[in-house]
Amino acid sequence: MILVVDDDPGVCAFLQAGLQRAGYDVEIASDGQIALEMLKENTYQLVLMDIHLPGLDGFELFRELHENDEVDLVPIIGMTGGSEKLPGWYAGKALKMIGVPTVLNKPFLIDEVLAAIEALPHDPSAP
Repeated sequence: MILVVDDDPGVCAFLQAGLQRAGYDVEIASDGQIALEMLKENTYQLVLMDIHLPGLDGFELFRELHENDEVDLVPIIGMTGGSEKLPGWYAGKALKMIGVPTVLNKPFLIDEVLAAIEALPHDPSAP
């Protein structure tokens, strides 16, 4: 199962539809705090995480996950469209510096997302 964390309903719908067509089960969290609770309660194969989230942002969420042994091993793919405060290229670089190896810049195609997922160490139980 993949957890998509993004406050943009359009991005969530786009990812959910494309990932489900590819055979993945998908759950959605609209902010970092909700995602953190979901990650503590459920097992996910992957987290697709936006950086710019209300409340607990992507950087804080990553830190929380990294400090929690139970969920620290869940692979994370970062997503950013940038903002006036943090341009996309800088946000992506910052995520890579803290340990998120893959960052997708919005807008992206579903094929780019699927390629990023396939590039992760493969779980034989995944579709």
